Amino acid sequence: MNLPKTGVILLVLLLAAMAMVPIVNAAEQTNSKEILKAQLVVVLDKQVADYNQAVLEQNTQKIKQSVDKIDLTLEKLSESGYTVDFTSTSPVVKNKNNQDIPTTVKIQVREITKENVKTERSYSANEEQLKIINELADKKITQGEFLEKVFPDALKDMPESTKEYLYSQPYVMASDNQKTKTSHVSPMAGEKATAALVSIVVHPESYIDQDILTGNVNFKSDSQVWLPYPWFAMPYMSVASELRRDDGNLYAYDYNENYNVYYIKTGHAVSGLTPGNYKTKGGHIAQAPAGYCPPSQTFFTETGYLSIY
Repeated sequence: MNLPKTGVILLVLLLAAMAMVPIVNAAEQTNSKEILKAQLVVVLDKQVADYNQAVLEQNTQKIKQSVDKIDLTLEKLSESGYTVDFTSTSPVVKNKNNQDIPTTVKIQVREITKENVKTERSYSANEEQLKIINELADKKITQGEFLEKVFPDALKDMPESTKEYLYSQPYVMASDNQKTKTSHVSPMAGEKATAALVSIVVHPESYIDQDILTGNVNFKSDSQVWLPYPWFAMPYMSVASELRRDDGNLYAYDYNENYNVYYIKTGHAVSGLTPGNYKTKGGHIAQAPAGYCPPSQTFFTETGYLSIY
C-alpha cells in the first residue's frame, strides 16, 4: 500500500506519540510516588517528634498512642515502596511507676530493596491439620517437631540457627507452665503482659471478642517489641493462635512467622460456632540479634472464656 508523503509523516508521528505514552505515564507515577512519600515523611516526622516527647515525659499511655499512629504511617510508606530505619538516641529507663520506658529514636526513610522484602508465612489449619493438632495436645514434642507434622512448609528455607532453636523449644501450645499471661475479652479490656526488665522486651497478647452484627467470633494473638524501642527489628518472630471451646474441642488454629520484624499477629474471624464458652490461647517466640539479652524469648498467653449464644 502506497501512502502519500503527508500520510507517512502523520503515521510516524502517531507511532512516536504512542511510544511516548508509557514514558509519560512512568514519569507521572514516579512523580506521584515522590509527592506521596514527601507528604508521609512530613506526617511521620511530626509523629516521631510526638513520640520522643512522650518518652521524655515518661508517659506510657502517650507513647502507646504515638506508636499506633506511627505504625499506620509506616504501613502506608511500605505500600508506597519505602521502609524506615530507626535508631535509638537515648537509654532505656523506668518511670516513677516502675514502668519500662523505651528510648527516643531518629529515623531514615529509604526505598525497599529485595533484602528488605518481608518473608512472612501465614498458615490456617484445615480440618485434617486441626485433627493432628488435637492429637499432639498431650505429646511432649518440640516446636520444630510440631511444625514438621502440621505446617512443614514453615521450616523450608529457615536459617539453621532458628531451626535449631525451634527444635529445642517445647511445643508452645501444649505447655501449662506459662511465663506470662494476658487476658483480653474485648479490645478495651484486660491487662497488658510485661516481661522482666532486660535489654529486649516483647509484649505478647491474646484477644477474643464477638461481632454483634455478624455473630462472628474474632480470635487473635500478637507480639510487639517494646524495648529498646517499639520498632526494634528482631531476626525472627512467630506467633500461634488457637480458638478452643471449654469442652476441649479446637475450632481454629493459625500460625505466622516472619524475619526482621518488630510486630507479628495471627488469627481470624470464625462463623457458625456452636453456642458455648470459648477462649483464645497464644504461643509467641522472638529471637534477638546477637549481643542482646535475652537471646530468645518464649511466651504463652490466653484469654478468659467468652460465652457465645
